[in-house]
Amino acid sequence: MADKRDALVKISGDLLQNKEVFEELSRLSKTYNVFIICGGGTAVSKKLKEKGIPFSFKNGSRIIRSYTGRELACKVLEEQAVGLRNELSLRKITATVWAPLLEYKSKIFRINADDYFIALSPNFITHVCFTKKGRDKSRLRGCIEKLRVVEL
Repeated sequence: MADKRDALVKISGDLLQNKEVFEELSRLSKTYNVFIICGGGTAVSKKLKEKGIPFSFKNGSRIIRSYTGRELACKVLEEQAVGLRNELSLRKITATVWAPLLEYKSKIFRINADDYFIALSPNFITHVCFTKKGRDKSRLRGCIEKLRVVEL
């Protein structure tokens, strides 16, 4: 519908199989054009550890020094987004899904999903963040006035 407003949603990669997330996305999609930023930090960390690729954190962002590690992180994040797109399609939920990646020329760069969410937030009327219980989302709350955080 052309008269729908736009909603920006951030989903923790750890919740991509959560039934409650899909129920809420279904409700949102009836009222809004839904745009989703799909996180995946836990999956990225797991894959990097499996491959023995070192990484660290600074100010909440994952620092990966090696090209192989950065390439692997991008692959994992895109796989998470593709999986979410497929699941939404199966459930007949209309939404646009973005991996937290930026492309420039032939290069792909990772961006922290929370930072991406904050950067895009002024363009949207409604903001929802699905996260695991106990995760600190104070930075998001401080940057986005009417943010609804759903802890699962």
